Amino acid sequence: MDEDEGAHEKEDDPRMAFLQTLILMYFNVKPDKWAKFSATEENRQLVMDFFSTEDIMILVIYMNNAGLFAANLGFPTSVKTKGVYFVKKKMVRITNDNIKDTLLIGDMSNSPVEQLLTVLEEVVCALFTNTDNMTKWPQVVSEDVVKHAQQLKNDVFVFSGQLKGKALLALPKSADDLENSDEESDSSTIQVDGATLHAIESVVIDWTHQVKDVLNKDSAQALLDGLNPLPREETDFWDLRLKDLKCLHEQLWMPKVRKISEVLEKSKSSYWPALKSLHDDIRAGLEEASDIVLYLIPLKSLIEDLEQTEYAEVSPYVDVILHTVCLVWANSRYYNTPARIIVILQEIFNLFIDMTCHFLNPDELMKGLQGEIEEVLQTIHLTISVLKKLYQVYDHNRSEMHTFFKDREPKYWEFPSHLVFARLDRFMHRLQTIEEIFSTTVEFLKLEKIEVGGVRGNLLGQMVQQIYMEFLEVIKIFAECTYNTLDIADHRFEEDYAVFQSKIDDFDRRLGMIICQGFSDCTSIISAVKMLNMFNFYIKRPLIKQEGSEKYLVLVDMINSDLDNIKSVYDTHLIATAARGGVPTVNNNMPHVAGELKWAQEVNERMEASMKSFKSIDHS
Repeated sequence: MDEDEGAHEKEDDPRMAFLQTLILMYFNVKPDKWAKFSATEENRQLVMDFFSTEDIMILVIYMNNAGLFAANLGFPTSVKTKGVYFVKKKMVRITNDNIKDTLLIGDMSNSPVEQLLTVLEEVVCALFTNTDNMTKWPQVVSEDVVKHAQQLKNDVFVFSGQLKGKALLALPKSADDLENSDEESDSSTIQVDGATLHAIESVVIDWTHQVKDVLNKDSAQALLDGLNPLPREETDFWDLRLKDLKCLHEQLWMPKVRKISEVLEKSKSSYWPALKSLHDDIRAGLEEASDIVLYLIPLKSLIEDLEQTEYAEVSPYVDVILHTVCLVWANSRYYNTPARIIVILQEIFNLFIDMTCHFLNPDELMKGLQGEIEEVLQTIHLTISVLKKLYQVYDHNRSEMHTFFKDREPKYWEFPSHLVFARLDRFMHRLQTIEEIFSTTVEFLKLEKIEVGGVRGNLLGQMVQQIYMEFLEVIKIFAECTYNTLDIADHRFEEDYAVFQSKIDDFDRRLGMIICQGFSDCTSIISAVKMLNMFNFYIKRPLIKQEGSEKYLVLVDMINSDLDNIKSVYDTHLIATAARGGVPTVNNNMPHVAGELKWAQEVNERMEASMKSFKSIDHS
């Protein structure tokens, strides 16, 4: 019963009714919208916290994307619809008695900058430029206040243009008066006072800085800042520059601005040449941007297609994209400088690097060391082949650059290649290192099935299994790592690889010792060849290679010795046969001819068995 009374009391809370009245009025919606809001426990709790907690100073109620009211104890970072804010004038609890006197109430636009600009124009500037408000102010103070108010308005106006993706030029306050002046009067009679001329000149200075900011932007800045931009950023940069310069050019030819130009010219202002130079700079910039955007259109289309292509099918794009870059270099009047072509090439290579990382999935890549190793290794082989093709096609096009220039003197890529491949070189090295880790893992996992024969076979076999078990622990360094192994900026990989390589070197030395001991125990060519074939991969490893190569020389000596022994047996047999008057020494109870043939067959089988084993060795 008490709970029902408490709920009823909340529903009748005059403070909630006060908020309801304001919200419904501001948003012009039906009461059921507010009913859904207040029926949610979370929303009610937020409002009650605002009322009852002294240090919670702000409550904002706005419409969310679903068309329902939402509350926030602070100004949201981004709201796409309008909202209403309630701000306490001081740190107090809100009661039924003080709610009207304690709160500052206002509405928020879904475009705060536009709202600020409107307030500045219609409130701030209107107040500060009204001479009736400055009758008791010193002239210097009033002029300074007006100047700063106008400057603030201009800055916000320019900023609002940037948010819309436009380069807007702020006009002086007197621009409307100049445009409305008698157009039929002789332009030579135009007279402006010093304050108006100063305001116009100040705006021209702002225009100059604004245009210079547009023209001085460098598409390579992201690379200089250590970022890894993609080719889309290059094409977007030039599209935006062309759009900004067109916007600036149109504004400079508006009647108001032309009137300002006329005033500066007739007043013989020192800023008239600066304004003329501004026109020339924009015209030259437009010509440059138009040319570059035109020639980047085919490349932009190819890049968009590449981004939508499965990685297994990206290899053909290497030829087409680099061929298109060469065509841009050969035909564009403004994009044929090393600085610009290096930027687009680096960004193209960045795209291939990003696609490679996405294809390999860094989060799962190294976990493959404890899973489908062969499958992962194949994907690594594929990525390396694609990246190697970048080097090959680049070198080919660079050497054949003259074929892109028709009836003109060719212009070659004489800049150092390392400027283009700096990041790709490091990424390729990282990828090849990972490939080596996987290849090493594939081979070392074969130790599980190796069985060593001979006198000490059991002991040596146990030593091999010990190395195998230790290796399983070593690969956990990468299989369980939490960082991105494809991130070349993360040096933890190099640190872990150094530990891994140190362990592998130790395993190599121990395997070398096992191979040498096992080989020494071999009493026949067949067992020796089997031993070398069983450890074939390990013998090729750098730390074992020298000793392993010596074993092959020993094997050659063994086959020569064996052949010598067979020859000796053959010669002895012939001598014995001759001594017995041509009667061969054959097995008992066998005819002479059959016994002789059987003996010859056994000698031949002995020789062929050794030679067959010897020829099975894969060694230079």
